[in-house]
Amino acid sequence: MLATFPDEPASAVPPPALHGLKLCGKSVRPILAWLHAVGHLSKVDSLTLPLVRVEDVLTVHIALQQLGPALHHLDITGTWSEEYNGGYYRTADLLTLFDFSLHPNLKTLAIHYANSYHDLSPNQMIQLLTRLKSRALERLALKMYYLSYDNSDQWTTLDMFLSPDRFPHLRNIVLKCWGGHEAVRAKLPSSFLGGCCRWNTICRIRIARGHRL
Repeated sequence: MLATFPDEPASAVPPPALHGLKLCGKSVRPILAWLHAVGHLSKVDSLTLPLVRVEDVLTVHIALQQLGPALHHLDITGTWSEEYNGGYYRTADLLTLFDFSLHPNLKTLAIHYANSYHDLSPNQMIQLLTRLKSRALERLALKMYYLSYDNSDQWTTLDMFLSPDRFPHLRNIVLKCWGGHEAVRAKLPSSFLGGCCRWNTICRIRIARGHRL
């Protein structure tokens, strides 16, 4: 069961038009628990989550199950293994937290990879994204510190999974990372480079696959 909201009575009423949440730090558990207690959680269709603490995993799991098909926009931050965040608390990994099959009406999905010490493996991203079942998906953004491009076959597999047959409304796929612009262009499959351009600074690049028709 979700924990009760510690600082406000369950009778406190959120704004009737509230449909989007952008949570941070220790607000995750109390806010989700409060909205559940007052019966408002099912009205939320947009959710932004920070790194989720291990002690908040159960609350997040139950909340995501309740949001289910109502969720249209999801923005998450995570890592691929439980770790200490700044030495203060443990955070849960992405595969433990998220099952995108619960949200068959997702239109936008953004995944922020928070570990600056390890490359993102495309195989790990494939494990996560193969849970995605939303044919309504329009935009996918993958944001990370470094891009692992040693095995271009895995990125090709990911590209094939995100096919128009599976996601007919997907118009925009964006990779954002730190790294050498030319090095990334040389290593990634050509299908990823249709709209390559510099983003913000010369060392920070944005690779956007072109719009699908």
